[in-house]
Amino acid sequence: MEKDIRIMYAEFNAEANRHFFSIFNEFSNAANSIERDGYENLFQLTRAKYSTQLKHKLEKSADTMINKCELAETMGRLRINFTEAINYYLKEFTRKSVLL
Repeated sequence: MEKDIRIMYAEFNAEANRHFFSIFNEFSNAANSIERDGYENLFQLTRAKYSTQLKHKLEKSADTMINKCELAETMGRLRINFTEAINYYLKEFTRKSVLL
């Protein structure tokens, strides 16, 4: 018997939040050591590196949860919703990084 899809959303979001804040804190520490006035390109590269790292972790978490499903309909719904959530987290990462 499969888990309720709402429980799977909640589990994914909890895991995604942990990944997001962990990686954003690492990025923030790395970015604080960069003098942006003269090295904006280094800041951008650092942000891209951590953003890519976040994307890979979120996609791996989503794939793991989706692969546990037995029903194709549930898999499809989860894939759509997890993709939207991953895009949201990536946009938030970029938005928060601008504020540093």
